[in-house]
Amino acid sequence: MELDTADVCDHGRETTGPVALDGAPIRVLIVDDSVVIRRLLSTIVGEDPELEVAGVAANGQIALQRLAQLEPDVVILDLDMPDPDGLQILQLVRAEYPDMPVVMVGAASDRDAQAATRALELGASAVVTKPASVGSVAAAMERVRDELLPKVKRLCRGAARPAALAEHAAVAVEPA
Repeated sequence: MELDTADVCDHGRETTGPVALDGAPIRVLIVDDSVVIRRLLSTIVGEDPELEVAGVAANGQIALQRLAQLEPDVVILDLDMPDPDGLQILQLVRAEYPDMPVVMVGAASDRDAQAATRALELGASAVVTKPASVGSVAAAMERVRDELLPKVKRLCRGAARPAALAEHAAVAVEPA
């Protein structure tokens, strides 16, 4: 069987698009100190048949425990968290799980813009802006859905994961 390297999930699962061959959805861990944002993100992720909320965490300590227990495919992590902050949590995740895709979520403020730049320098896979002044909860959800979900799916497909691609390069290359 020839395996297209663009269809390799970060944890080595072969996929047909964003879900595993066994039909398993992409497992997402949501980390945010705000119960409102956790619920919003959980709803958005849970409504997509290709995704599954593996778990939620209200702080970095819980997030690190849940990573080990739940083995998600991707983490959605708030930039602006109390001690430890989102950047510190990102560094801890990178130290323990260097290939884990991490999508940072932050407000559209100057402070979060600087933190988002720093997050990318520290190895965040992507950054998504939280909606502000969009008019309604439905509009806010739609904006986050349109920006967040394609990034999560693309990351799990392996296109942005060189380590995962290298691991499967021998499978993808066949002699002529």
